[in-house]
Amino acid sequence: MIHNYLRLRRYTYITVCLTTILVLTTLTFISIAQPEGSGSAVLIKLTTTVDGGAVSLIERGISELRSGESLIIEINTYGGYLAAADRVVELLGKVSNCVAWVPPGGKAVSAGSLIALACGNVFMGPNSVIGAARPTPADEKVVNYVRGRFRAVAERAYGGNETLINIAERFVTENLVLTASEASKLGIAKYVSSFDELLN
Repeated sequence: MIHNYLRLRRYTYITVCLTTILVLTTLTFISIAQPEGSGSAVLIKLTTTVDGGAVSLIERGISELRSGESLIIEINTYGGYLAAADRVVELLGKVSNCVAWVPPGGKAVSAGSLIALACGNVFMGPNSVIGAARPTPADEKVVNYVRGRFRAVAERAYGGNETLINIAERFVTENLVLTASEASKLGIAKYVSSFDELLN
């Protein structure tokens, strides 16, 4: 868990979706107290299509991290492009302390669920969902690749817990969707009622 919210500084960046609609995406810096003392975290709000703009946002957030800082990604997306999601997974593999936060009523769907799992620590708010990652069109070669990608990410997130790894694979093979309470009961995520509770 992340402890003791202290202060907030906000910077807003604009990314362009493929539909050419301008969408505000937020990169936020939070100071937090960690067990060893005072520290800080970078909060990225991923609320757009997972595309090149999302990759750039994640890259910028990671570049702002200093030694000992945490990265928090607030995910509320229907997903996006496989190549972009793959790149985000690669970037997150270099982050030692990453947290995914799916806010109340939010969704980490398709590529969003892969990014959430890649963080290694998933927290979900009330009425949020995760999963539904079967690619479209469901070409066998692509499905097998995405299933393998989910498995590899889940192995890193959950160690040797084959039950949780299989659930991650079912996001792809069965298009499985879990609510926050279901994900919490199964051990895929932790349930928290609000962002403040996550920080406390």
